[in-house]
Formats: sequence, C-alpha cells, structure tokens
Amino acid sequence: MKFSFNNFGKSLLVLALIAALTLPQLSFAAQKTIPTKMPEPLKLNGKNIGSLELVNEGAKLLAAGQTQQAEAVLGEALLKNPDSPEAAYNFGLALAFNGKFYDAIQANFKALELKQQFAEAHLALGNLFLTMGDLEQALNAFDHATHLSPGPFITRAALFNKAVALGRLKRFAEAELAFSECLAATPDDQSIPFQLAEMNLRQGKPESALKWLDTMNEEYLVESNLMRAKAYIALKDSKKAKQALATSKKLLVNDVELKTDKDLNRIIGDIEKEIENIAKND
Repeated sequence: MKFSFNNFGKSLLVLALIAALTLPQLSFAAQKTIPTKMPEPLKLNGKNIGSLELVNEGAKLLAAGQTQQAEAVLGEALLKNPDSPEAAYNFGLALAFNGKFYDAIQANFKALELKQQFAEAHLALGNLFLTMGDLEQALNAFDHATHLSPGPFITRAALFNKAVALGRLKRFAEAELAFSECLAATPDDQSIPFQLAEMNLRQGKPESALKWLDTMNEEYLVESNLMRAKAYIALKDSKKAKQALATSKKLLVNDVELKTDKDLNRIIGDIEKEIENIAKND
C-alpha cells in the first residue's frame, strides 16, 4: 500500500515509460538521515510486524493525519527492508508532512535508486523542490513524473504543479498552457481558474483575473473574494474592492481553520490599507 498525496501544504502525485532515466541532482547539501540503526521491533495487537505490514500501517497513519507516528513506523519499515522503494517513498511522505524537507528528498532519492520508474516518488520530489523554491529541479521532476504516469490522477497532479512552478518562474505562456490542459481534463476543478486568476493578476491583467474568478462556483470563496478585492484595487475601484473584502470576511467567520490563519489575516490587513489609500484619492 502506498499513501499518495497531492502537494503537502496541500498538497498533490505523478506519471508511460522512459528508456533511460537520468535522476536530477541535488542543488544543495542534504544530510544523510535514512535510518541506519534497528530499533526494538514494533508490535501491533501484540504481534511483531514485518516490513510490508509496517508500510501499510504507516500509510494508514498518514491518511489519518498521525504523521509523527507514521514517520516512526515507516522509518522502521525501511530499516527492516532497506531495498523496499515503497518503504522509502512512504517514509519520505511522512518526513515531508513533518516539515523535514531535506530528509524527505533523501528518502525519495533512495526510492528512485531502487525503482527508477517510480512516478509517485518523482512527483513527491517535484513537490518538495517546489516547496523549497528550487523551481528548475521541480520542473525536471514533474517532467519525469508525467512521462511515467500510470494514470490520469498522477498526470494531472504533475501537470498542475508544473504549471505552478512555471508561473513562479514568470514563464506565463507555458504555465497557462499547462493549466489549460489540466482544465480540459478536469473542468470542475476550481483550483485551476483560481491559479489562472492569480497568474493574470501578477501579470498586471486584473480584468482577465476577474473573468477567471467569475467562472468559479462555491469553492474557495474566501480566497477568491480576496483576490477579487486585489483585482479591483488594481483597477482603482475602492467600492467594489471593499464589497469583495466584506464578502470574504463574512465567510471567514464560519471557517474556524481559515479565520485563525495568520498569513490570511495579514493579507486582509494589507488589503484594507490598500483600499483606504485608493478611497483617499477617489
């Protein structure tokens, strides 16, 4: 059993065959932290459990959000069977969820040493490099993932995250093409028009951003209204910007997770100041 994820922050997995696969090289020094010492064997329901059972148990713990326990279980699975790419990959997922990104990269490279055509490990590497801002490495990993994809879910995840990386590199035409491919494959995915709106806003195209936001339904209403406020700010329309911000704040009251998000509240504060500055000049 493999636990798959799409982008830890939220993340997001990936991808036909490459005859000769060249693994990307780390562009930084990562400490080697793959476990090397065997701990006392774990027990489940009073019985010692082997590597495969540990991988399955660790994957279940990851799915349940118990990432610290999952890291311990999957670390032992890798110790019991250091030649298991699935153990290394899942261990990497647990490390990533626990914020140990350099260690997670090491684990995924180990998985790829054991199984070069491991699409999910390439996707996981791409997500890690994307998270750490190593965008060229991320693109390389996502390309490997799409070529090796065993199915549409991994292909879509790699293509979407590749588009995000291209956007951050300001390669907007390529990013829009990749997002458009994703949208054609999954037309109901509201994260795609949201990303396209954000990308257009960064290019100084607030009207285009608003058109993409108008295509969205009931998902991401807090975030989309904040982006709508930013678009109206760019258009110097303080009235509509204020309305969009008010809608977002009203929705935020009922969202326990988002209303305590420090970054989101900082963004709201910044938008309020920008609206005030525009209103002064109206």
